[in-house]
Amino acid sequence: MNRPTRPSANPHATAFNSNSADDPPNATGEKRTEADHTEARTAGPDRAEANRAEVRGVADSSGVGAVKPRARWGAVLGPVVVDLVLPLLIFYGLRQAGVGVVGATLAGSVIPVLRTAYSIVRGRKADWMAVFMIVALAVGTIASLAMHSPRMLLAKDGVITALCGLWMLGTVALGKPLLLAIGRGIAEAKRGKGGGEVWASRWDREPRFRHGIQLITVVWGVGLVFDAVVRVVIAYALPLDAVPGVTTVQWIVLFVLLYGFMMIYSRQNELLA
Repeated sequence: MNRPTRPSANPHATAFNSNSADDPPNATGEKRTEADHTEARTAGPDRAEANRAEVRGVADSSGVGAVKPRARWGAVLGPVVVDLVLPLLIFYGLRQAGVGVVGATLAGSVIPVLRTAYSIVRGRKADWMAVFMIVALAVGTIASLAMHSPRMLLAKDGVITALCGLWMLGTVALGKPLLLAIGRGIAEAKRGKGGGEVWASRWDREPRFRHGIQLITVVWGVGLVFDAVVRVVIAYALPLDAVPGVTTVQWIVLFVLLYGFMMIYSRQNELLA
């Protein structure tokens, strides 16, 4: 009687035995050798890592599935602080120092202009909204000085917000709402260029998304026109020194209402950038 074969102490010994009858053939049809097994063991991790790198590359290029960096809120809120708080501090600081209303107003207006010009230079491309703001500020200031009217100088911001509101309404009529471009910029600030492209591409695919962006743009446009009317009334009805403070407060209140509506509506309809 033949004695039974004693099993090997190493359970993996037969896997690397070139004489084993159970070894599958290699790519050339021959039995796999010890070198073939060694190559498979060493190539496996490298191949897996290459596959993972390829997947990461696809995700990074499309913006989907990539690790989302923290939102750069400074890029979003910074202009608000520069355009509202600093001019107000400069105006009242100069007024306390004895500077006239016109001089203090002009000094405060320089800050938003410089910030807007810097954003254009830094972006190295034409930001037409920023260019429009600079031109409107310049035209309003020149007209006020030519007419020697401090109240008109204080009311010029109302004219600017009216033009901005009408611009926003016009972009809706043209089928290219301004909020679409603004939202894409916010998405890029939060998640990079790929994230901005993915968010903006919903405009072509989702009717609900298009309706929501159009509605929000219309609400902002109407709100800005309303703000303009209030600013002009305040500029001609209140004492000169009270106008900058009151108009700033009323703008903050209106901004909170508009922004609150936009955020609530966007969350409910999945429009957030």
